[in-house]
Amino acid sequence: MSRAPVTVGPGASLFDALVLMRSHDISGLPVVDAARHVVGVLSQHDLARSLGVALSLQDTKGLLDVLLAGFRSDSERFLAVFRKTLEATSVASTMSRPAFVAQVGAPLELAMEVMAENSIHRLPVVERNRLVGIVTPTDLVSAALRARPGKPEKPT
Repeated sequence: MSRAPVTVGPGASLFDALVLMRSHDISGLPVVDAARHVVGVLSQHDLARSLGVALSLQDTKGLLDVLLAGFRSDSERFLAVFRKTLEATSVASTMSRPAFVAQVGAPLELAMEVMAENSIHRLPVVERNRLVGIVTPTDLVSAALRARPGKPEKPT
């Protein structure tokens, strides 16, 4: 797991969350309350869904769909509504909840199963109901590489 994940509060705006995602080069955030309890997870998919509804877009699956829609419409109006929606919408109204979480010490295989069965790309890790880390696909690949016997040399 990665320790000290970047988080967002439920009262933050989607604009603030998007800035965090971009500045940390991540695609989602655990949403935590003041006591660091995980109350949800916000992903780019959640953002796209919320923007798709606000912009009256059909079949929005990702942020690329939202951006492409902007090129097909009155871009000035589209950008104004886009920005207003990001600034006026709270993380709490958009996040996925309840969040799937893993307890500290849970087997790695369990985390992999939960992520695969629920098509999620991040799994907050909690200890005594407080966020202590996050498992991502990158963490899973790194763990698998560390665990294999007779690691070959790195390519040059």
